[in-house]
Amino acid sequence: MSNGYDPLAVAFYDIAHEGAQVRAIAGAIEASVKPQHDEFGAEIPGLASLAGVRARSIVVLCADNLSYRCAQLAASLIQPLPVALVITETIPGYLGALDVLIVVSEKGEDAAISRAISQSVSRGITTVLVCPGDCPMVSDAPRGTIIVPHLPNALGPSPTRSVVSVLAVLELADLDPLLVVQKLTDWAEEIDKELASCSPERDETVNPARELAVITGSLVHCSDSVPGVALASLASTLWAMRGRVSASLSLAELAGASRYYQGPHRDIFYDPLLDGDGSVGLPLKPIVWCAVDADVPGLPGAIAVTSVSNSVPVSVLRLLARAFAATVFFSTE
Repeated sequence: MSNGYDPLAVAFYDIAHEGAQVRAIAGAIEASVKPQHDEFGAEIPGLASLAGVRARSIVVLCADNLSYRCAQLAASLIQPLPVALVITETIPGYLGALDVLIVVSEKGEDAAISRAISQSVSRGITTVLVCPGDCPMVSDAPRGTIIVPHLPNALGPSPTRSVVSVLAVLELADLDPLLVVQKLTDWAEEIDKELASCSPERDETVNPARELAVITGSLVHCSDSVPGVALASLASTLWAMRGRVSASLSLAELAGASRYYQGPHRDIFYDPLLDGDGSVGLPLKPIVWCAVDADVPGLPGAIAVTSVSNSVPVSVLRLLARAFAATVFFSTE
């Protein structure tokens, strides 16, 4: 720390708001249970208006790779899906008034996406927009677009907000809005607990995010469950965006590929960085998300990131918060 400025605390500030982002979504649902009207008397559409809607399909239009991975994780956490779900980077030609469109973007400005939103609303398609607050994409959105709130004091990406926004729409298809509000509020409390344990004020011995940040080698995020594989892919993307190169595979795929990570050298003086021959030089370090046990059979050296349940959304959302928090420590650990 210098002159009272702690770069770790500053970097952690936005990530620490992930629980609050979920609370903001819950608050938006609750506020829209009673219809709101603008100055002209027209009803302002809100998230609660999606309750019980039996859409032909829900289409999630993703403007970037991070948003795509978030949508995949959300889809993996609702099984069976209450309605047909399509995750795409281009709008399907069949999209019409019987469908719901969710636009997810970490970019504040995208002319093509803004045009797609305008065309969707003009065709009578229920359209939900998840993007950074107070940006051109929001200001360009036509009347009738349901805007998911974004905390004004938080900057940068919010993967939890993107995941939970999609989850909320899927949950509203089957549940009473106030039940969804309570569920999201409970999730937010658990995410806050996870982030408190990952605070920069806690050292490596009691900080699960710091434990992840110090892992070195050929990092491969993996899992043997559908939500775990989706989380592994999202974690890999988040880490790469913060300078930590890694990949993601299912455990089955990793088992088939593991022989390529075994160097042929037995010389105790062999240095993979100086004497590399084209094979993978750094030792394989699998990070197994949503593991059921601290030990992963048949995978020596694996780091097991355990959860209470790999199918209950709140358990996976806590691990997502941990994966995101780890990125704060990459440049310092």
